[in-house]
Amino acid sequence: MSLPPDKHLDFVREAFFAPGNDPAVWRGGWYPEVARMQSAATQGMPLPSWSGGGRAPIMVVQGKQDAVAPPENALLLKEEFGDRITLVEIDGAGHAILPEQPRAVADAVSWFTKKVYGKIQ
Repeated sequence: MSLPPDKHLDFVREAFFAPGNDPAVWRGGWYPEVARMQSAATQGMPLPSWSGGGRAPIMVVQGKQDAVAPPENALLLKEEFGDRITLVEIDGAGHAILPEQPRAVADAVSWFTKKVYGKIQ
């Protein structure tokens, strides 16, 4: 099934982007070969071997307006993994958190890295 470009963009906006964010950045950013590789990697390893992250600290970067993986899911992870989880919630972000809030995501990763490993030189 093929949709007119504007209709497709409306669906992308509703599913992946927080209200007010422009989904046009995803207009040319779909790479089917990357999706196939991600799927193969996920299916190639048993879920229990990687899903819990071993004993390492885990940062969950959660878009507060994520309709695909709602904030409640992050709270379930916090409940399951306890103090290993550091939850960073980012307002103004849906599931497309990287193009929506790149600076906030970069700041969260930098902060978490310093928290876990100390000051990086």
